[in-house]
Amino acid sequence: MKVVTLTLNPAFDVHCAIDNLIPLKENFATITSKQAGGKGLNLSRALANNGVRNTALIVVGKANADAFRESATFPLVDCEYVEVDGNVRENYTLHHKNGKETRISFDGFTCPDGVVKVIADKLNRLNGGDVVALTGSISKGIDKNKVIKLLKKLQVNGVKIIMDSRSFSVDDIRNIKPWFIKPNEQEIEDYVGYKVLSFEQAVSASKKLYDLGVKNAMVSLGGDGAVITDQTGIRRIIPPSVNVKSTIGAGDSLIAGFIYGYVNGL
Repeated sequence: MKVVTLTLNPAFDVHCAIDNLIPLKENFATITSKQAGGKGLNLSRALANNGVRNTALIVVGKANADAFRESATFPLVDCEYVEVDGNVRENYTLHHKNGKETRISFDGFTCPDGVVKVIADKLNRLNGGDVVALTGSISKGIDKNKVIKLLKKLQVNGVKIIMDSRSFSVDDIRNIKPWFIKPNEQEIEDYVGYKVLSFEQAVSASKKLYDLGVKNAMVSLGGDGAVITDQTGIRRIIPPSVNVKSTIGAGDSLIAGFIYGYVNGL
């Protein structure tokens, strides 16, 4: 069984420490770390941390591709790259002294026509039961309809499709009918038409996603856990209490946990 994460819009995740962000003023911050990232690569790392070997298929900008490759090296993650002109973008997260975070994201490369075909050729080797996780947004220049066509072709071959991307509408979800989906709070509001703030609303939203054809429809409630609807019914997942240092990667880790369970026959 193969697991492939697909990152069409990667980023360097730059973390900074700042005492207090003051709008419209000059602010001073200290860079604490800079690492190759993107939701797909974050997912790959979380899987590897739990012993699941996987392939991270990543589109990168040639200008800083070498630096990205060096930073993306991680045990049990086999990285494959598709290079295009331009730079991999940077995302800055400012960690405030009071524990809050501010995120600033920049634009990156624009993909030429033909990138989806290159990616499709790399995924042709997958068979029934294998998993492809498309997480994160798609880059500028990529035709979303070509991506949808690719995902549906993979499904015909028995590949299980996971999606966690703001680039796709509720109509796209209804069209693709992915095996697993876990929207963030903004995406779920777009999909069902209301904010999910309570357990009851999460149950309703999860069922609505399942009714669209999603095989495993999960709605997260952050520290309060998650709700999932599948063919067996609706269940609530209650997590252990943890000391939250950052919310970055939390959703990716939740998806990784689901894949881990599938790979290990749970």
